[in-house]
Amino acid sequence: MKKANKTFYVSTEGDGELLYLDKLQQLINNGNYHYTVKFVKKKTKPTSFVKSNFNGYKEFPYFHICDYEGNTDENIKKFTHIMDDVKEARIIKKCKYNLCYTNFCFELWLILHKTRYRKSYANKQNYKDDINTLYDCNFNSWDDVKKEDNVKSILNSITMPDVINAISYAKELESFNSKNCHLQEYKGTKYYKENPSLNLHAFIEFVLKKCDVI
Repeated sequence: MKKANKTFYVSTEGDGELLYLDKLQQLINNGNYHYTVKFVKKKTKPTSFVKSNFNGYKEFPYFHICDYEGNTDENIKKFTHIMDDVKEARIIKKCKYNLCYTNFCFELWLILHKTRYRKSYANKQNYKDDINTLYDCNFNSWDDVKKEDNVKSILNSITMPDVINAISYAKELESFNSKNCHLQEYKGTKYYKENPSLNLHAFIEFVLKKCDVI
């Protein structure tokens, strides 16, 4: 019997996020679950995304995945502009549009698939050594970490239990942050300026629950 499908609309800031969604879709669709999943996804701004998908279902929430890259004036301005754009997209589409962030970067989410994590860094490139250790890689530079073939190699080693563990580890991290950091809020988006922090796991958990994986 053909499985029912669940569709999610996702815009992203980077290419690695798109590759991850491909992997998650593969894990769900090839697994023994009640539903299949389809991510309607694109690397673009939220406002551009809702305009290009204006006939999509308004009753389903949209999601935008991005990084909070640090506390310099430039990075704060960039993240603020993203939050502004998410807010505008909500108005254009008359829908829920959730901002899903990782601080510093998406690699934090990948690390959480393999271990609990609370290391705070001044530079996101410090994640390289942890990626090398956890995924048995030998990347020499941050550019190596970001190369498409290398990202795919990392993703190939991720299993559904890893994804479920990542959600659990992220919840532990955010519980720690709630007691030790100051929660910010701007135009409906809540976030921490301190790293490591994220809320991306809430979106992934939402998908898995909708597909009856967990």
